[in-house]
Amino acid sequence: EGEVCGGRLKSHGLKWTVVLTLFGKVRVRQWTATCKRCGQSLGTVDELLHVVADMTPACANTVGLAGATMPYEPGQRSLLVNAGLRVDDNRVKNLVDKLGPRAQECFRQAPGPSRRNRPPKGAIVYVLMDGGRIRLRSNGGEWREPCLALILWETPEGKWVKHGISHPTDKEKVLGIVDRWMERFAPTEDGEQESEVVIVADGAEWIWNWAKKYPWAIGIVDYYHVREHVWEAARALHGEGTSEAAIWVKEVMNILWSGQVYKAEMLLDKLCLSGKLKKAQEAAVSALDVYLRNHRELIRFKKHRSQGRLIGSGAIESLCKQVFSMRMKGPGMFWSEEGAANLMALRTLYVTGQWDSLWKEPVRKRA
Repeated sequence: EGEVCGGRLKSHGLKWTVVLTLFGKVRVRQWTATCKRCGQSLGTVDELLHVVADMTPACANTVGLAGATMPYEPGQRSLLVNAGLRVDDNRVKNLVDKLGPRAQECFRQAPGPSRRNRPPKGAIVYVLMDGGRIRLRSNGGEWREPCLALILWETPEGKWVKHGISHPTDKEKVLGIVDRWMERFAPTEDGEQESEVVIVADGAEWIWNWAKKYPWAIGIVDYYHVREHVWEAARALHGEGTSEAAIWVKEVMNILWSGQVYKAEMLLDKLCLSGKLKKAQEAAVSALDVYLRNHRELIRFKKHRSQGRLIGSGAIESLCKQVFSMRMKGPGMFWSEEGAANLMALRTLYVTGQWDSLWKEPVRKRA
């Protein structure tokens, strides 16, 4: 007998259990007990070996990677061929569901002060956010927009450190964790700031409404999304795929590239007032004009380039493709909200190079 929470343990004696390892199944006898006060169970082998879903950590790591990187049935076949592990697809899925909450906990713990890979002093910290599309069963098979955020900075060695946060339906959960990151990089009372924070995103209203809470952060509208808006107006003016449309886009983007947003607005105003445009053309040009005016302070591309800042959100676009499109948008794929959250969390850790953080959980000790 012993103590767990101050209560006494009720012993269940030695019992046989099967643990899956990279070398196959292993039968072991372990002593098990239950605390009489709190009901907490204690299994010596499970506690010492960090057993997850009846697998050793090395085995769970291998199976979890297979489930996070490919559909469950192909993952099952890959495990058999490449690792000699006989694990059915349901067990792969069950392990993903076991590891998913742990991966989501890694999101919440990431901004902690004890984190070793802090950005170097004076580094530019980028905050990027975007959405994607997946189908959820709870929504009648309708497409929903998951949310993904990325915090990244460059080390003196030229390596990019990435931290991703994702959720299939709740933007507020993602923003809440990003808020903790922002608090970590906020200026001190005397105005000093270790790292410059730059928010790069498309024109999504929800992102820039959130960004208003941090006037000390620098905002940049993604260059390529601005270019897409210019192309929409060009197609309305000169037709799809015409050389005239390409020339017009080049002219407008050169003006914006050089930081002369007002000059671009004057060009659009002149077109609208010329009286030569059809109704649809005028509406397209007016929409672009409004877009530029609404994001005027976020389209200072020349200034940002001169100060070494990124002006594109390619990193978050790539992350969205790797997390959502490459794994969760296959033919006939539907997800429960919980299952999507678990898989997205694991894929986010894997794609951003944070997979090892799943296995840094300390051994639980008896109190």
